[in-house]
Amino acid sequence: MYFVYLFLCFLGGRILLLCSLYFFDSPYGGPFVENWTRFLPHSLVADIGIFALASLFFSIIRTPKAAGCFLAFYMFLMGADDECMRWMGSRFGISFASVYMRNLDTDFSLVGKIFMGGAGHFCLTIGIMIISVAAYICLLRKFGGKQISRLQKIVLPAVFAVLAVAGLSSKFWFAPSKMRWQRIQPVALYCIKEVEYGFTEMEKPNDYALGIEFLGGNPNKEYPFWHKANDLAAYQAFRELPEKPNVIIFNIETMRGWYSDIRDSATCANLPNLCGFSSRAVFFPEAHSVGYPSIEGLAGIQMGIYNHPKKVFMSSRKLLNTLSLPEILREAGYYNALFTASEPSFDNLWPHFRDWFDHAEYDRKNDNDVPLANRVAQWLEDAPKDKPLYLNYMSTTTHAPFKLPKNSGYATPENMTERYKLALHYADSAIGILLKAINLKYQNNIIIITGDHAYPENTNDDLQGSIHKGYTHIPLWISADNLPNSVDLRIVSQAAIAPTILDILELDVSNHFVCSSLLKNSNEPVFTFRNDNYFIYNSETDSIKATAAMEAWSYVLDKNLLMIGD
Repeated sequence: MYFVYLFLCFLGGRILLLCSLYFFDSPYGGPFVENWTRFLPHSLVADIGIFALASLFFSIIRTPKAAGCFLAFYMFLMGADDECMRWMGSRFGISFASVYMRNLDTDFSLVGKIFMGGAGHFCLTIGIMIISVAAYICLLRKFGGKQISRLQKIVLPAVFAVLAVAGLSSKFWFAPSKMRWQRIQPVALYCIKEVEYGFTEMEKPNDYALGIEFLGGNPNKEYPFWHKANDLAAYQAFRELPEKPNVIIFNIETMRGWYSDIRDSATCANLPNLCGFSSRAVFFPEAHSVGYPSIEGLAGIQMGIYNHPKKVFMSSRKLLNTLSLPEILREAGYYNALFTASEPSFDNLWPHFRDWFDHAEYDRKNDNDVPLANRVAQWLEDAPKDKPLYLNYMSTTTHAPFKLPKNSGYATPENMTERYKLALHYADSAIGILLKAINLKYQNNIIIITGDHAYPENTNDDLQGSIHKGYTHIPLWISADNLPNSVDLRIVSQAAIAPTILDILELDVSNHFVCSSLLKNSNEPVFTFRNDNYFIYNSETDSIKATAAMEAWSYVLDKNLLMIGD
């Protein structure tokens, strides 16, 4: 009977985990989904298929201790998957683990903030895991010796077989929805799919040309996004210019576009420094990140590309033949510096930062926005004077749970919306400190202020799955000497930042950037990808072209077709 106990403990534990996921507010404020009835029952039915299959397997091999170990392991997977979905909108799969569990040398500053901000829910999840395993052990000890009849030996496995088939096929018959399935499918199936994808030799999609054209590339070229230029002459001419502007990017964590629109007087009052900056910048209120979490936004800003539709692909710099914006600017004579308030090991970013920047700094003493801004302002006093500067400032205070430091002078509100607005106000104070320091030292600057991604207060577009504008809507400001201040209402991508900077610099060099410069009067499609899903702006909904674009882009990344290798 132990395999029956296994099934019951799995079922009871999963019901509790799902209730804690869907009936408690998310870390970003509001429920995890607006309508739990569209997700909880469907998720439970699919998971029952896995539980029944596991119970059937252990009824055959007759190893109750191994069954208990599997229960503990799979409860951990489900709990970790739920927490990752709550905090990062990501499934706990193979690629996720390869990024976020590869480096254990982090000082756990951000991890600690996240855990303490959601300690109650984390402990609840861990408690449910422990209770499920403990219940199995107790049942096994109390009733483990109970004999079952011959009929039960036949009927029970047959019941589990039927449940397994019904549950695992539920994606086809229980209100089927591909986008919902990406979110609710059992974590075991998600991991198996990732393993299968990793070992499958990818063939060129049938609609490859259609997808590449929709993405804006040239399907007739082996490297469809590679723009080849006369680099030797372009770089030499640029380095010989008597004056070159500094390029400064403010990358603000989880910067929701709907709370950063300074056209609203209340928003302007909350963000006075950004409001003042807008008087000398072009403001794009409807910009979008290429995806989320932060590591994906980094791909958009620094690499000028879309993220991988099926996995987190920035786990290793050496996986791709790429040419990032900082590498181009270094070749043009810039000194590249980055200051971050979040430990880069959290996202496995040190390999990228060491490739891209001459100076990359993280100090736990400066793990909030204002201390970091003060540190950058201090560094600017002694910054290299013989080269133009490419400076990146990466904030953190607007990362959930939006808790301000104790010495900030502000009390942290209980309401998550008000807490986020206050954290954004604090981030604006840091921006003001740094803008003042920059303006005191430098006269000729290109300044970009944007977000790495957004995050919905609740996923009110339930059936849009794991990617929609709630995750991607960010603001974007661009300031340069030759740009008049204005509001540009086009829907644009953060992947357009890199080509826009090169356009302002009039630096025509080889690159694989997927977007056009925002100085051009174009309305090209804006893509975001996530978990085998897509969202597209500036284009009529066309599932055939959209799917073709997603498959073609996956092929380009997996086959290293961004640029010619060494």
